[in-house]
Amino acid sequence: MPPTHPTHPPTPSPAVWISRPLHRVGALADELEMRGFQPILRPAIVIRDLPAPPVPDDIHAAVFVSAEAATRQPPLQISIPTFAVGQAVANALNSAFPLAAPPARDAENLLALPALQNVAGKNIAVFGGISADTPTPSPPLCAELVRRGARVFPVAKYRREPAPADNGELARLAQRGILRAATAFSAETLRAMASMADPENRWLCKLPLFVHHPAVAESAAQMHFSDIITDENIADAVARKIQPE
Repeated sequence: MPPTHPTHPPTPSPAVWISRPLHRVGALADELEMRGFQPILRPAIVIRDLPAPPVPDDIHAAVFVSAEAATRQPPLQISIPTFAVGQAVANALNSAFPLAAPPARDAENLLALPALQNVAGKNIAVFGGISADTPTPSPPLCAELVRRGARVFPVAKYRREPAPADNGELARLAQRGILRAATAFSAETLRAMASMADPENRWLCKLPLFVHHPAVAESAAQMHFSDIITDENIADAVARKIQPE
């Protein structure tokens, strides 16, 4: 008997746009694939290394606000208390940076730590990245530490730049019903996603958008995304929301 073939080609697995830089997508992409989804790896932000800025020798504390900065900073000459914003940042730091407290969920929670209340006269280095919209790492955090009397030294380890415009492939996948969701990890990434793939706001804001933090969800709402899901475990949230074929 001759082999039988399906009348129609198999339906592609539902796709999820992962907008993070390629070196940061591994775990999320693997988790989505295990759940039957097709990760679309299309970074909205490009990371450019910056020349190593000088770090004063008389620093009393170090604050890391991004994993990118943590992986780019070699050990300092002295052992100083270190603070991390987010578990990913803590994971990226090595034993050369002893954490003075468990990683804070965000900058607001970091500023609530007892160790950062009486910082008048202290020298604090804040390690992070910059962009066209953010000329220093974490300006609100730095400003509040200065208000408390600290001398703050912003240390920019890299620059974030929007990725080049998409060639229309993402829009075509969305129109065909293959691209079913998008992910974003910062407000800056959201703006870059819209600029590179959907500057006329025709389809991106209609997709379910999965974010890890309420602050990103708030920015998405301001950009008129209509279906925003906030969950620290994005792969599980995608699986609950969208059924793979």
